[in-house]
Amino acid sequence: MKSQIYKAIQEQKGFTLLFSTLIAALVLSIGIAITNITLTQILLASAGKDSQFSFYAADSGIECALKYVYQEAGSVYTASGTPNPVIFCNGMEARVLSPDVNASRTAATTTFIVNSSASGPGPCDASEPSFEVRVGKSLRSTTPVNSYNVHIESRGYNTCDVNSPRRVERGLYVDLIE
Repeated sequence: MKSQIYKAIQEQKGFTLLFSTLIAALVLSIGIAITNITLTQILLASAGKDSQFSFYAADSGIECALKYVYQEAGSVYTASGTPNPVIFCNGMEARVLSPDVNASRTAATTTFIVNSSASGPGPCDASEPSFEVRVGKSLRSTTPVNSYNVHIESRGYNTCDVNSPRRVERGLYVDLIE
């Protein structure tokens, strides 16, 4: 009788090994699925955060352009329709790129960049958002006084590193009629 019990136990040893292998594979696949879902959620949350930084940078660019169009004495443009050489935004000096002024001085476009590697010599702070703003101003009417149409296009970036695979761009447009 003892040998029959021993023989029955010997026959079931393979089943125990198969059962524990199946359980381990099931637990491993559940763990991998949970890890995959977690990583996807982290990437989506990070992309949302980067998009938000880009949007806020574009909004800062709009505010900066409005400040210089309406509040500063010289505005973005000097009396001759050319851009001021120095603009300060977000506590940093903006780099003013070459303006496009038509021959009759009735329209001009100024582009300036804040915290960008393309903004000139010296490194940018890659952890900080950056923005590029184009301000277009055109003469609408000369009677009774000069009135202008102003078009502001601001593109915000979550980083100034143009080679970053995680760089996100958001744009805002504003049309003003004086």
